[in-house]
Amino acid sequence: MTPKVSTEFSLRHQSTVVEYPNKRSKDYYYDLVTFKVQDTLFRVPRQAFEKDSIVFRDMFLLPQRSGEQEGEDDENPILLPFVTVQDFEYLLEILYPRKAPFLLFDITPFLIPIEGWIAILRLSTMWEFTNARRLAIRKLKSIDACKKIQLSREYDIEEWVLPALAELARRDQLLTVEEGNILGMETVIKLGHVRESIKHEYSNRLRLRPRKIQTAETLVAKEFGLARNVRIKVCYRKMTLPWLESYDPDFE
Repeated sequence: MTPKVSTEFSLRHQSTVVEYPNKRSKDYYYDLVTFKVQDTLFRVPRQAFEKDSIVFRDMFLLPQRSGEQEGEDDENPILLPFVTVQDFEYLLEILYPRKAPFLLFDITPFLIPIEGWIAILRLSTMWEFTNARRLAIRKLKSIDACKKIQLSREYDIEEWVLPALAELARRDQLLTVEEGNILGMETVIKLGHVRESIKHEYSNRLRLRPRKIQTAETLVAKEFGLARNVRIKVCYRKMTLPWLESYDPDFE
Protein backbone atom coordinates (compact mmCIF):
# COMPACT_ATOMS: atom_id res chain seq x y z
CA MET A 1 0.00 0.00 0.00
CA THR A 2 1.37 3.42 -0.93
CA PRO A 3 2.04 5.59 2.12
CA LYS A 4 0.09 8.81 2.44
CA VAL A 5 2.18 11.99 2.28
CA SER A 6 0.95 15.15 3.99
CA THR A 7 2.54 18.57 4.30
CA GLU A 8 2.47 20.56 7.51
CA PHE A 9 3.34 24.25 7.68
CA SER A 10 4.67 26.32 10.55
CA LEU A 11 5.94 29.85 10.89
CA ARG A 12 9.60 28.81 10.66
CA HIS A 13 9.72 25.74 8.46
CA GLN A 14 7.79 23.33 6.31
CA SER A 15 7.90 19.60 7.15
CA THR A 16 6.68 16.54 5.32
CA VAL A 17 5.18 13.66 7.34
CA VAL A 18 4.91 10.20 5.80
CA GLU A 19 1.89 8.31 7.13
CA TYR A 20 2.06 4.50 6.90
CA PRO A 21 -0.99 2.25 7.20
CA ASN A 22 -1.52 0.81 10.68
CA LYS A 23 -0.05 -2.61 11.34
CA ARG A 24 -0.77 -4.75 14.38
CA SER A 25 2.17 -6.00 16.43
CA LYS A 26 2.45 -9.77 16.21
CA ASP A 27 3.53 -10.00 19.86
CA TYR A 28 1.83 -7.16 21.72
CA TYR A 29 -1.61 -6.70 20.21
CA TYR A 30 -4.00 -8.76 22.30
CA ASP A 31 -7.45 -10.04 21.43
CA LEU A 32 -9.54 -10.34 24.57
CA VAL A 33 -12.04 -13.06 25.36
CA THR A 34 -14.77 -13.12 28.00
CA PHE A 35 -15.53 -16.25 30.03
CA LYS A 36 -18.28 -16.83 32.55
CA VAL A 37 -17.57 -19.18 35.45
CA GLN A 38 -20.47 -19.62 37.86
CA ASP A 39 -21.61 -16.01 38.41
CA THR A 40 -18.29 -14.32 37.59
CA LEU A 41 -17.05 -12.83 34.30
CA PHE A 42 -13.38 -12.99 33.31
CA ARG A 43 -11.91 -10.95 30.45
CA VAL A 44 -8.40 -12.05 29.54
CA PRO A 45 -6.06 -12.14 26.53
CA ARG A 46 -7.16 -14.88 24.18
CA GLN A 47 -3.65 -15.87 23.04
CA ALA A 48 -2.77 -18.04 26.04
CA PHE A 49 -5.89 -20.16 25.59
CA GLU A 50 -5.45 -20.33 21.83
CA LYS A 51 -1.75 -21.16 21.93
CA ASP A 52 -1.54 -23.56 24.88
CA SER A 53 -4.86 -25.44 24.80
CA ILE A 54 -5.88 -27.79 22.01
CA VAL A 55 -9.50 -27.68 23.19
CA PHE A 56 -9.80 -23.89 23.12
CA ARG A 57 -7.84 -23.61 19.89
CA ASP A 58 -10.33 -25.88 18.15
CA MET A 59 -13.26 -24.08 19.78
CA PHE A 60 -12.11 -20.69 18.53
CA LEU A 61 -11.99 -22.08 14.98
CA LEU A 62 -15.66 -23.07 15.03
CA PRO A 63 -17.89 -20.88 12.83
CA GLN A 64 -20.32 -18.65 14.71
CA ARG A 65 -23.72 -17.37 13.74
CA SER A 66 -23.87 -13.88 12.31
CA GLY A 67 -24.22 -11.22 14.99
CA GLU A 68 -23.38 -13.59 17.86
CA GLN A 69 -19.65 -13.57 18.52
CA GLU A 70 -19.37 -15.68 21.65
CA GLY A 71 -16.73 -14.41 24.05
CA GLU A 72 -16.38 -10.92 22.57
CA ASP A 73 -18.21 -9.01 25.32
CA ASP A 74 -19.98 -9.34 28.65
CA GLU A 75 -23.33 -9.97 26.96
CA ASN A 76 -22.04 -13.05 25.10
CA PRO A 77 -19.46 -14.75 27.34
CA ILE A 78 -18.15 -18.26 26.81
CA LEU A 79 -19.74 -20.40 29.51
CA LEU A 80 -17.42 -22.81 31.35
CA PRO A 81 -19.51 -25.41 33.21
CA PHE A 82 -18.22 -27.82 35.88
CA VAL A 83 -15.61 -25.26 36.99
CA THR A 84 -15.45 -23.12 40.13
CA VAL A 85 -14.31 -19.51 40.21
CA GLN A 86 -11.45 -20.39 42.57
CA ASP A 87 -10.15 -23.21 40.38
CA PHE A 88 -10.29 -21.07 37.25
CA GLU A 89 -8.38 -18.31 39.02
CA TYR A 90 -5.66 -20.80 39.94
CA LEU A 91 -5.27 -21.66 36.25
CA LEU A 92 -5.16 -17.98 35.27
CA GLU A 93 -2.38 -17.47 37.84
CA ILE A 94 -0.01 -19.56 35.75
CA LEU A 95 -1.31 -18.52 32.32
CA TYR A 96 -0.78 -14.86 33.23
CA PRO A 97 1.93 -14.98 35.93
CA ARG A 98 2.60 -12.01 38.15
CA LYS A 99 6.01 -10.72 39.16
CA ALA A 100 6.85 -9.13 42.48
CA PRO A 101 7.61 -5.38 42.25
CA PHE A 102 11.26 -4.73 41.37
CA LEU A 103 11.97 -8.47 41.12
CA LEU A 104 12.87 -10.38 37.99
CA PHE A 105 11.44 -13.73 39.01
CA ASP A 106 7.87 -14.99 38.97
CA ILE A 107 6.33 -15.34 42.44
CA THR A 108 3.19 -17.15 41.28
CA PRO A 109 4.35 -20.75 42.06
CA PHE A 110 5.00 -19.73 45.68
CA LEU A 111 1.46 -18.36 46.08
CA ILE A 112 -0.47 -21.41 44.90
CA PRO A 113 -1.31 -24.05 47.57
CA ILE A 114 -1.44 -27.80 46.98
CA GLU A 115 -5.18 -27.77 46.35
CA GLY A 116 -4.55 -25.07 43.75
CA TRP A 117 -2.08 -27.25 41.86
CA ILE A 118 -4.56 -30.13 41.97
CA ALA A 119 -7.17 -27.80 40.45
CA ILE A 120 -4.68 -26.76 37.77
CA LEU A 121 -3.94 -30.42 37.07
CA ARG A 122 -7.65 -31.14 36.63
CA LEU A 123 -8.39 -28.19 34.35
CA SER A 124 -5.21 -28.55 32.30
CA THR A 125 -5.99 -32.22 31.72
CA MET A 126 -9.62 -31.51 30.80
CA TRP A 127 -8.75 -28.67 28.42
CA GLU A 128 -5.41 -30.10 27.22
CA PHE A 129 -3.08 -27.36 28.41
CA THR A 130 0.10 -29.40 27.92
CA ASN A 131 2.56 -27.02 29.60
CA ALA A 132 0.26 -26.22 32.52
CA ARG A 133 -0.31 -29.93 33.14
CA ARG A 134 3.42 -30.63 33.08
CA LEU A 135 4.04 -27.83 35.58
CA ALA A 136 1.30 -29.06 37.92
CA ILE A 137 2.70 -32.60 37.88
CA ARG A 138 6.12 -31.25 38.78
CA LYS A 139 4.76 -29.10 41.62
CA LEU A 140 2.79 -32.03 43.07
CA LYS A 141 5.75 -34.39 43.09
CA SER A 142 6.22 -34.15 46.86
CA ILE A 143 2.66 -35.08 47.94
CA ASP A 144 2.08 -38.34 49.83
CA ALA A 145 2.13 -41.64 47.99
CA CYS A 146 -1.54 -42.51 48.46
CA LYS A 147 -2.67 -39.16 47.04
CA LYS A 148 -0.30 -39.66 44.12
CA ILE A 149 -1.91 -42.98 43.27
CA GLN A 150 -5.37 -41.42 43.48
CA LEU A 151 -4.41 -38.53 41.18
CA SER A 152 -2.51 -40.78 38.79
CA ARG A 153 -5.69 -42.78 38.26
CA GLU A 154 -7.87 -39.72 37.76
CA TYR A 155 -5.50 -37.84 35.47
CA ASP A 156 -3.43 -40.59 33.85
CA ILE A 157 0.00 -39.86 35.37
CA GLU A 158 1.82 -43.11 34.68
CA GLU A 159 5.21 -42.00 36.00
CA TRP A 160 3.83 -41.72 39.54
CA VAL A 161 2.40 -45.21 39.86
CA LEU A 162 5.45 -47.41 40.47
CA PRO A 163 7.34 -45.11 42.88
CA ALA A 164 4.20 -44.43 44.92
CA LEU A 165 3.30 -48.11 45.24
CA ALA A 166 6.88 -48.97 46.19
CA GLU A 167 6.87 -46.23 48.83
CA LEU A 168 3.73 -47.66 50.41
CA ALA A 169 5.18 -51.17 50.29
CA ARG A 170 8.44 -50.11 51.97
CA ARG A 171 7.10 -47.99 54.80
CA ASP A 172 6.80 -49.32 58.35
CA GLN A 173 3.28 -48.02 59.02
CA LEU A 174 0.31 -50.09 57.93
CA LEU A 175 -2.26 -48.61 55.59
CA THR A 176 -5.01 -46.63 57.30
CA VAL A 177 -8.71 -47.23 56.67
CA GLU A 178 -8.89 -43.97 54.73
CA GLU A 179 -5.95 -44.99 52.54
CA GLY A 180 -7.52 -48.38 51.96
CA ASN A 181 -10.74 -46.75 50.78
CA ILE A 182 -8.79 -44.57 48.36
CA LEU A 183 -6.64 -47.40 46.99
CA GLY A 184 -9.36 -50.03 46.72
CA MET A 185 -9.39 -53.66 47.84
CA GLU A 186 -7.40 -55.08 44.93
CA THR A 187 -4.52 -52.64 45.39
CA VAL A 188 -4.49 -53.18 49.17
CA ILE A 189 -4.29 -56.96 48.74
CA LYS A 190 -1.50 -56.71 46.18
CA LEU A 191 0.44 -54.34 48.41
CA GLY A 192 0.07 -56.91 51.19
CA HIS A 193 1.64 -59.51 48.90
CA VAL A 194 4.53 -57.17 48.15
CA ARG A 195 5.11 -56.44 51.83
CA GLU A 196 5.25 -60.18 52.54
CA SER A 197 7.73 -60.59 49.69
CA ILE A 198 9.87 -57.83 51.15
CA LYS A 199 9.92 -59.61 54.52
CA HIS A 200 10.94 -62.80 52.73
CA GLU A 201 13.76 -60.97 50.97
CA TYR A 202 14.88 -59.52 54.29
CA SER A 203 14.82 -62.98 55.87
CA ASN A 204 17.06 -64.31 53.12
CA ARG A 205 19.41 -61.40 53.65
CA LEU A 206 19.72 -62.14 57.38
CA ARG A 207 20.42 -65.80 56.69
CA LEU A 208 23.13 -64.79 54.24
CA ARG A 209 21.77 -67.07 51.59
CA PRO A 210 23.75 -66.88 48.34
CA ARG A 211 20.89 -65.51 46.28
CA LYS A 212 19.94 -62.28 44.65
CA ILE A 213 17.76 -59.81 46.52
CA GLN A 214 15.11 -57.90 44.61
CA THR A 215 14.25 -54.26 45.19
CA ALA A 216 10.81 -53.11 46.32
CA GLU A 217 10.22 -51.56 42.89
CA THR A 218 10.91 -54.89 41.19
CA LEU A 219 8.52 -56.71 43.50
CA VAL A 220 5.82 -54.09 42.94
CA ALA A 221 6.33 -54.20 39.18
CA LYS A 222 5.87 -57.97 39.15
CA GLU A 223 2.83 -57.98 41.44
CA PHE A 224 1.03 -55.18 39.59
CA GLY A 225 2.02 -56.27 36.09
CA LEU A 226 4.34 -53.33 35.48
CA ALA A 227 7.45 -55.40 34.76
CA ARG A 228 7.56 -54.50 31.07
CA ASN A 229 8.07 -50.85 32.04
CA VAL A 230 10.81 -51.55 34.57
CA ARG A 231 14.43 -52.46 34.29
CA ILE A 232 14.59 -55.41 36.70
CA LYS A 233 17.43 -55.00 39.16
CA VAL A 234 18.73 -57.46 41.70
CA CYS A 235 21.42 -57.09 44.32
CA TYR A 236 23.74 -59.58 45.98
CA ARG A 237 23.74 -60.37 49.69
CA LYS A 238 26.97 -58.51 50.44
CA MET A 239 25.13 -55.21 49.97
CA THR A 240 23.27 -53.57 52.86
CA LEU A 241 19.47 -53.88 52.58
CA PRO A 242 19.45 -52.90 48.90
CA TRP A 243 15.78 -53.79 48.46
CA LEU A 244 14.87 -50.75 50.55
CA GLU A 245 16.49 -48.40 48.08
CA SER A 246 15.01 -46.76 45.01
CA TYR A 247 17.15 -47.86 42.12
CA ASP A 248 15.84 -46.26 38.95
CA PRO A 249 16.04 -42.45 38.58
CA ASP A 250 13.49 -42.61 35.78
CA PHE A 251 10.88 -43.48 38.39
CA GLU A 252 11.86 -40.91 41.02
